[in-house]
Amino acid sequence: MANDPVRYLVEHVALRDALFSAGPGVILDFMDNPGPAMIELYKELGEETPGYECPYTEECFSEDHEVFDKGNDSLLIIRVFMPEPEETLNCRAVYFCFSRLSGSNFYATSELTEKKTFFLCGWGEDNTHINFGDAPVKPEAEMKKVAELFWEISSDGYWKKLKSVCSSKG
Repeated sequence: MANDPVRYLVEHVALRDALFSAGPGVILDFMDNPGPAMIELYKELGEETPGYECPYTEECFSEDHEVFDKGNDSLLIIRVFMPEPEETLNCRAVYFCFSRLSGSNFYATSELTEKKTFFLCGWGEDNTHINFGDAPVKPEAEMKKVAELFWEISSDGYWKKLKSVCSSKG
């Protein structure tokens, strides 16, 4: 785990949990200006860590979003750019994904590696986690890759297959 336990909790637990508990309602807090919601989340989680002071300002966070279409369905992806990652596992961006037709949600992170590159991870509603490997370098390519991963995991019971493989391995 990273040296900043609050940042790790925000990026890997709190935002993911907000997506899966609130669903599309979380969009309103993060679209256009995610700074106030992010600072509030850091302050809330920081209260549980004695002596923690949030090192970020609202301006450290920004977002963009795009809709991807496939067949009759569309996928809204909201990307929140995080402060510059300084430690392994810090995220440069997190992704909230919402399928219009199926109602499926997906949370993805773009995380700093020890080699100072990034990898993409995905998270299921039951905290199932998978590392998808190296992330594209360009932001627009990364968002497109997240959309491709969403469509892949949404088909053919991907998470169920993954869970069965993981549970059969012990």
